[in-house]
Amino acid sequence: MNKIIIFGVGAIGSNLVAGLVDEIDAEFYVVDGDFVDKHELPLLPWNDKMFFMWRKVKAVNYWLYNKTKRQCQTLDKHLNKSEDIKRLVDNFIDQQDRYIILECFDNSESRELFKDLDYPILHIGIKPNRVLFCKWKTDFDYVENNFDQDSLLRESDAKILVDKLVQVSIDIIKRYFTEQAALPQINTDI
Repeated sequence: MNKIIIFGVGAIGSNLVAGLVDEIDAEFYVVDGDFVDKHELPLLPWNDKMFFMWRKVKAVNYWLYNKTKRQCQTLDKHLNKSEDIKRLVDNFIDQQDRYIILECFDNSESRELFKDLDYPILHIGIKPNRVLFCKWKTDFDYVENNFDQDSLLRESDAKILVDKLVQVSIDIIKRYFTEQAALPQINTDI
């Protein structure tokens, strides 16, 4: 079974769910502990004031069900330790699953939690200088990417940046699932 685990379902993560659901046959798992903020609404696939102050995971699941009649597994929680993420991922996946973790948090503090984890992790975000990044964990510089992208996503051209980043990310994720055998073996043993 293909599984996609998305940490952070704000502007980038929610648009990834919207774009991937028609592209890849997979179970979706979304993790976020925040509410939908007013400044995010124009950037979300469901740009509707009704979702203001909804829990982000609930909004994603509601939108996904109304669009596709499918649901995703949700966890409405702030995670503060790498061990919590590891325990959560290990509960989501089985040894025979093909899976990927998409880290889409908008702050470096949360991003750092993934630093020592041994999973296929794709970090996806936007730097303050408008540089888009979509990097495998092995190529990601945790120090270089120490910023808060939330302030950038308040600007008027943010939707263009998010859309470009999501499309590039979807292409990489599709290749990951279709060319899995060509990638280095990923050890999921505990």
